[in-house]
Amino acid sequence: MVRYDLTENQGGVELFLDIGALDIDTCEPLENVFVELWSANATGIYSSYPVEITEIPEEQVPLVRNETYLRGGLSTDKNGIVELKTIYPGFYWPRAPHVHVMMHLNWEMSSNGVKRTVISHSGSVVHVGQIYFEESWNDKVYALSPYNINKNDRIRNDNDWILQDQLKIQPEGYSAFVELELVGEKIEDGLVGYMTLGVDTAASYLIENTNYLNSSTDAEFDDSTKPMQESIDTEAFLAVQVDGELL
Repeated sequence: MVRYDLTENQGGVELFLDIGALDIDTCEPLENVFVELWSANATGIYSSYPVEITEIPEEQVPLVRNETYLRGGLSTDKNGIVELKTIYPGFYWPRAPHVHVMMHLNWEMSSNGVKRTVISHSGSVVHVGQIYFEESWNDKVYALSPYNINKNDRIRNDNDWILQDQLKIQPEGYSAFVELELVGEKIEDGLVGYMTLGVDTAASYLIENTNYLNSSTDAEFDDSTKPMQESIDTEAFLAVQVDGELL
């Protein structure tokens, strides 16, 4: 879904992610790159998917509900920057907390009534990755409600095999961890996250998931909320790119 605010009234700490897209060949910002995010809610549940996932599935997991919370994105501006509002993700076994990110070039938009969506196989997917959080922030957030009623086993960054495999091969100066700041005086007021993603515009990744938005959902597109920040810290760390995606 094409939208700024992904939360749909999901409880949790508001997270404003300011993401920059940078061409790795020219070191120039990339305009009109569609940045798509999705993540679990405060208790570790993904919209539309089964409440409990007991293992990393080898095959695509079918949808069981018609939901869209914590999913969507927008395109970058002339400075290669986009801001999206979501919540700090909850945790679920067997993954450390993370937000998924996918970046599209030459994307096309379709209309589903009052909703605006990106045609999944239009253009090219030039980045598929996951954004992680330092454990010091995780500890503080997960002590708060509704995160503290999460019944899933919490996996820490050191024990997440996907993250650890990527950390072994990432170039010097790159980081999979978002840089966070408080919006107000306390975490409950929200967090702002900064990250710049290095993009290989010649890359093209296959979207294997065939699930799609059913236009009968009650979720509606709303662009009335203005971004909180106009710019991103250009010194923000680059994210690790993960070739492929999980839930």
